[in-house]
Amino acid sequence: DMAIKKEVFGRLDEVCKPGAILATNTSTLDVDEIAASTSRPGDVIGLHFVYQAMIHLHYKWRDEFRDAVDLAFAACHRQMQLAEQAAKVLHETFPHKPLPPHFGFQRAASLLEQQGAYKRAIEICKRAERQGWQGNWAWRVHRITKKLHERGYPVVSVSSSGLSQI
Repeated sequence: DMAIKKEVFGRLDEVCKPGAILATNTSTLDVDEIAASTSRPGDVIGLHFVYQAMIHLHYKWRDEFRDAVDLAFAACHRQMQLAEQAAKVLHETFPHKPLPPHFGFQRAASLLEQQGAYKRAIEICKRAERQGWQGNWAWRVHRITKKLHERGYPVVSVSSSGLSQI
């Protein structure tokens, strides 16, 4: 919805410092029209598939290239860095609307789990849930915590939100 996108970018224009890049992930809306709704159209860019495509590409080649998983995780990390500010603005602008799922958090948690970095995977899931990104975060944490327990790590408690504390 173009009206919502313009409203969000108007708010971003107000709260972000001068020179900050304002990025949109839209693939169907005109980025130039969104940019025109700000006082700094030259700082607005479209990133719809940039990080997600990098994540997909590197993950696809994980068995062929030694550093592909590291590159996929780095793209996840960059996407997650952008997500924190985006989540904050979206929560402020649309306090009663949930955020969509976030591919960077989802893939990062999966990669870490596959590598056996269970505690880091749980941290990623908790961070995504705290920011409000939709997803099966509690289920993922439960599943990963179960793996930790099976490998001899004690499970201390379970929080009221269903996320295990280790």
